[in-house]
Amino acid sequence: MTTNQIKNTTHRVTLTNQNKLSITGVKKVNLTSETAINCEVENGEFSCFGEGLHVTKIDTDEGVIEAEGLVFECKYSHKREKVGFLKRVFK
Repeated sequence: MTTNQIKNTTHRVTLTNQNKLSITGVKKVNLTSETAINCEVENGEFSCFGEGLHVTKIDTDEGVIEAEGLVFECKYSHKREKVGFLKRVFK
């Protein structure tokens, strides 16, 4: 199954006791490290920052990421349409 064929169009983020993270509805995984996880979901990007983050499961067919570690911050970044310079000037 490709990233465009994920069954769920919604996503869910579950954080348990600040140390177990589960994300569903993931379209693409951009980054996993001990301090950050970044992935694309339906409305943009989801980022999670912490310490000792360890991915325990990545299932690209089902769009699932599970991780453990101390989570400090989670945030969304919405996709913005790229607009050329001339289009901004002559708006």
